[in-house]
Amino acid sequence: MYEQISFAVTVIQDEYTDLLSDTLGIPSLVAALSASIIVIHSFINSSIYTRARACFLSEALVVAETDTKPRRSGIRIHINSLGGNAIFGYQVARLVGCLVLTGLSTYSSISRPGFRRGILDLAMPVTYLYASFLATVVVSSSPRWSSIALVHMNFLLVSTFGVFFYRDIFPLATYTQIPLDSLEGSLLWIKIFFLTLTSVLIPLLVPRRYIPVDPNDPLEIPNPEQTASLLSLIVYSFLDPLVFLACKIPHLSHDQLPPLSDYDYAKKLKADSFPYIDPFVAGRKQHLLWGLLRTFRREYMILAVMLFTTAAASFVSPIGIKQLLLYIETRGENATIRPWFWIIWLFFGPVLGSLAWQWYIFIATRTLVRAEGIITQLIFEHSLRIRVKAETEAGAPSTSTGPFTPIASDIDSITSTLPPDDDGGVVSHSSELTGSSEADTLHSPDTHRASPSSIECSSSKKGKEKITKSEESEREGISSAENLVGKITNLVTTDMNNITESRDFLLVLIYIPLQIILCIIFLYLVLGWSAFVGLVSIIMLFPIPGYVAKRIQDVQIVRLKATDARVQTVTETMNVLRMIKLFGWEKKMEQKIAEKREKELVWIWKRQILDMINGNLNFLIPIVTMIVTYSTYVGDNVFASKTPADVFADNHYEARSKRFKVTQVVTGKVSLNRVDDFLKNTELLDAFSEKDTVDLFPQEDRPSDDIGFHDATFVWSNDPVGSLTPSKRKFVLRIEDELIFQRGQINLIIGPTGSGKTSLLMALLGMSTSQF
Repeated sequence: MYEQISFAVTVIQDEYTDLLSDTLGIPSLVAALSASIIVIHSFINSSIYTRARACFLSEALVVAETDTKPRRSGIRIHINSLGGNAIFGYQVARLVGCLVLTGLSTYSSISRPGFRRGILDLAMPVTYLYASFLATVVVSSSPRWSSIALVHMNFLLVSTFGVFFYRDIFPLATYTQIPLDSLEGSLLWIKIFFLTLTSVLIPLLVPRRYIPVDPNDPLEIPNPEQTASLLSLIVYSFLDPLVFLACKIPHLSHDQLPPLSDYDYAKKLKADSFPYIDPFVAGRKQHLLWGLLRTFRREYMILAVMLFTTAAASFVSPIGIKQLLLYIETRGENATIRPWFWIIWLFFGPVLGSLAWQWYIFIATRTLVRAEGIITQLIFEHSLRIRVKAETEAGAPSTSTGPFTPIASDIDSITSTLPPDDDGGVVSHSSELTGSSEADTLHSPDTHRASPSSIECSSSKKGKEKITKSEESEREGISSAENLVGKITNLVTTDMNNITESRDFLLVLIYIPLQIILCIIFLYLVLGWSAFVGLVSIIMLFPIPGYVAKRIQDVQIVRLKATDARVQTVTETMNVLRMIKLFGWEKKMEQKIAEKREKELVWIWKRQILDMINGNLNFLIPIVTMIVTYSTYVGDNVFASKTPADVFADNHYEARSKRFKVTQVVTGKVSLNRVDDFLKNTELLDAFSEKDTVDLFPQEDRPSDDIGFHDATFVWSNDPVGSLTPSKRKFVLRIEDELIFQRGQINLIIGPTGSGKTSLLMALLGMSTSQF
């Protein structure tokens, strides 16, 4: 008995050893892994696991609501739920192909000489039988389980095709190998045909099932991009109907264009991105770049893979040419690969690189359009949270020719006592602001006036105020022009364009370094240690373009600030254009705009000079590298030394064009930092600031429906001494006692220019900062 058990264990060990050592065992191992994952997935989604988990963790068991709607049944309903007739037909054909493979594999295993009914002999029939089971689930199950089974079947069949390509197709391109399953004869190629059909052709041709973003609001007619097959996406054939239609008619109307994909809706993009990029939704302060990378993490991973593929494919042609030249030079002596393989290699290598690069362009363009919409919406939404205040330029004249702002001594000298109105509203004690009793005017008093400690006024007839030099220098040190309106305009125009132009930053981070590494490896295999001399020259010259890039970044920061100032001036001029013409200020405003433009042009000129220097460096560094590499090469292989020249010639222009992206990336980084600074460092309204909300009425006697103020002080900004007015005055609005507005009646706020009428309304709207 013991001997029989030992013999059985030995046989099983031998079988598994053969299975693991033979490449035919790989598909069966993949099938076993797939079956295990499906079993675990089914158990996790079962009611038994849900109840056991709720009992173990002492959680409340959430029972899904039962759908009381009657379920429609029938073949037509089931086919539509799986995506329609085309998708269902392709999957049925795939099921038939898997069944045929199961029968052919079983027959070849049984008819093979030395059939022992062992694990290795039954590996492929069992694998194809499992694939047939998955294909049956795809065509017969619910859409959810159909999608899961489809993923497992695709991975299993592609793995099986890879195994047979290695065993039976690639050996045909060699002189020293033969197909491992050649004993099967024509049956082998019939199996490879059906395997290619089910694992490669049908997955490329089958349309994709439309899965709405919101199941409760699906599109009646989805965008062709959402249902196109993989091959159609690769060659953009899903756009052919639109292109042919545009060729037949002179103009395409909006109704003739495809509908927008539901995953590109603004509400969908906002819901996916704002939790990572909006400081008020994310609840944490991180740079905008990291939020965008997290939002588009899937897209950037695809872009990285495409860049790796493109960089590797750029060396396919040099390798193929090198092998063909070597074959010609040696007349095929000791050759292992047939020359026709390298000829096919020269065709499919660039094709693969072109497809990868085009897919990179497609994903990158779609990502930048989405990012542009998201950032624009974020800037505009944040603009509604910021406090708009008066801005003055440092060094601006401190005198004012207009009406002066009343101060306490001026107002108190003309105050008089007024009784409250009949409605019980609080009437302010000032004779400056008056109104009719019919309109129930609320008289504005010395309760909203400029702070007596902030300005000094003379009693001259012209009413010009005098500000001491010490106060003027102090105010200039506190307030400076932020050009907020101009900055917002530039953020959604110039900066947005710079950010989109820098979308290819992965070329700088991945493609260029990877291309340099692959080039050095390839040249080392051909030229030897001379390749490392070229690498040393690249490393030694690298600080020069790095310094130029740093200078470009510094100049770009100052240049955009100058652009903000110029746009701010132009915007303000256009807003009061009628007043400028009325007072004849055209020359003065023209001079002011010209001064702003001249300052901006100085930095634009510096930026252009730096761009020219950077372009010359991008042209000279590869030439210097090539000269240094060839000057140290001592080989005598003419054919082999010609190949590095081809590498330099093919990649010189491409590398130089990619290095120009460095300037765009630096410019985009500056603009992205400006947007991030705008989101985090602009002064916000009290409703959005982190400080506590101020109670304008005492807690014990706060009215339930009254609108007004109680002993409140407001300033335009969070500066300790208020905000500077355009005349360099520090304005503080004080409201003493109570000021209540009457509901259902007309309330007038009257007073001289600069007394605080607009500031009172801004305080009422919560757009001013309250102080105590």
